[in-house]
Amino acid sequence: MGNINKSNNYFGNSKYINILGQIILYGIVILSFQSISFPQTYEEIIRLQQEYEKLQQQQAEDTEAIIKPSESDLPTKIIYKPGDIESFYKEQLNRLVTNIRDIEEISEYLDSTQTLKYFGYDYFIKRDTSQFWQNLPLPLDYRLGSGDELIISLWGEVERVDKKVINRDGAIFLEDLGLIPLIGKTINDAEMIIRTRFETTYATLKGKDARSFINVSLGDLKGLNVHFYGAVKNPGVHTLHPFSTIITGLVQAGGVDTTGTLRKILVYRQGQKLDEFDLYSAFTKGQLKKDIKLIDQDVIYVSNRISTVAISGEIFRPAYFELKHDESLESLIDFGGGLKPSALNNVILKRIEGQNSNRSVKHYQISLGQMDKFFMQDGDSIHVFKLQAVDKIVRISGRVLQPGEYTYTESMRLSDLLLMAGGFNDSIWWKSVDFNNVSISRLNELGIVKSIKVDLRSMLEGDQEQNPSLKAFDQILIPINSNFNFSQSITITGEIKTPGIYLINNYSLTQIIDQSGGFTNRAFQEGIKIYRDTLALGWNKLDFVLIDGDSIHVPVKTNTVKIVGAVNQEGYYPYKRGLSLKKYIEMAGGFTPYANR
Repeated sequence: MGNINKSNNYFGNSKYINILGQIILYGIVILSFQSISFPQTYEEIIRLQQEYEKLQQQQAEDTEAIIKPSESDLPTKIIYKPGDIESFYKEQLNRLVTNIRDIEEISEYLDSTQTLKYFGYDYFIKRDTSQFWQNLPLPLDYRLGSGDELIISLWGEVERVDKKVINRDGAIFLEDLGLIPLIGKTINDAEMIIRTRFETTYATLKGKDARSFINVSLGDLKGLNVHFYGAVKNPGVHTLHPFSTIITGLVQAGGVDTTGTLRKILVYRQGQKLDEFDLYSAFTKGQLKKDIKLIDQDVIYVSNRISTVAISGEIFRPAYFELKHDESLESLIDFGGGLKPSALNNVILKRIEGQNSNRSVKHYQISLGQMDKFFMQDGDSIHVFKLQAVDKIVRISGRVLQPGEYTYTESMRLSDLLLMAGGFNDSIWWKSVDFNNVSISRLNELGIVKSIKVDLRSMLEGDQEQNPSLKAFDQILIPINSNFNFSQSITITGEIKTPGIYLINNYSLTQIIDQSGGFTNRAFQEGIKIYRDTLALGWNKLDFVLIDGDSIHVPVKTNTVKIVGAVNQEGYYPYKRGLSLKKYIEMAGGFTPYANR
């Protein structure tokens, strides 16, 4: 038996069927060649070919049986109630809220410094494409130099406009006046010099009663050649606007790299250190006193960062900051915009201590009262934890307009919660409440649930003893008055005297029919259809008890009998009381030969 089963398994496997088919095919080919010499093998060839085709068909059927799912004669119907869909999405929303809370709790223990930005460096991002300096007013102390264009306008009895560019020697040339040196002069000084020279030619410019007037203004200005070195994005010589300062010059040069300092920008002029500028004073306090105006051939040098100190957590501006050696934790918090109201009073410091191979990471707790005395070091990391609060709630369920969870507040009473859950103004609604069985479930520190009974009617009448103070996580149940459930109803249609929607309270089919006026003369009483959740219900007595949402349809009596199936003439036939089944079959032409009698 074992060998037989093994053989069957081989033939049931599609892999072996393929191999066998190929063997048979090769055999057919070989026998075909043999048939030239031996014609008596022709019948054998035909038989082998039929066997091969049979095996191929069996393989196809087996494959289809594997791929094709099993079918049932019974239809599949999936029913969803609106309440089920609402409950599903509520559950999904609660899971989402729980996941978000879990992520927030876990994130408190992760290294948040990995997502921090370097403070101040984004000030320079894409600012080199903004020509904001073109609208700057001319500084009063601006000195003219080679390349500046002057526009000289005369009007009155004399009308004339000259545009002249100051040459490399620092002068302009006018045909009737000659060379006029102007380099190093302010625009007001230049106008006085040019006026004096024109007065020698045009007398109408002189005196209080002058009949001609003159104005000197700047046209195109010469650019500044400023050198940028060190940790800048684009080191080298840059041609800047003549009104440029340290900040606007750095913007035009592409900004400072994150490896460079923002605390000590050095400016050199004619080979000597002119000044140093702390960009933090501008970024955090708006102080621009040392943002001096640059001149041609100035040198700006940006050295490496002094330090890198991180602060994260409950601070308005978490980032990597650069602190000087004499700056404390208080300075760091000020740079970060201050602590949020939800910050704890203590912060955690992570510091690298030791030298060379003896270095280690240590953690310290620092009180905010000591932050002005605690000085920061390069590589320090500060994390400000959030003040954690337990979400205290109370839950109310049952016969209220808005059941659910509510935030617990100090000195909350039952009346306060009922007001949140819908109030007391709907007198009809309150008729559906069971006032005698209202209860508060409370869990004590031993894990024992205590049930507190409340006389809700007395509470509504002003009895404060029946209006107890609530505690966090109390659960209040407002039961339904089973004698006044106005939300349950059914629908009845068809051959009934008064079809419509009717309230029910454990009503039977007979009671609903009586309430709706009874049947019409055309009603087919034995064919009443009752539907529940889109499914038809079977019944055999009129005392069938209905539930909320049922629908009833009373069809019309047609006085016909429908005959279908294996009869010669399917169709409707007139109903006759007392007529047997056999007679109806004869009226339909009798059974067909294929009828299952």
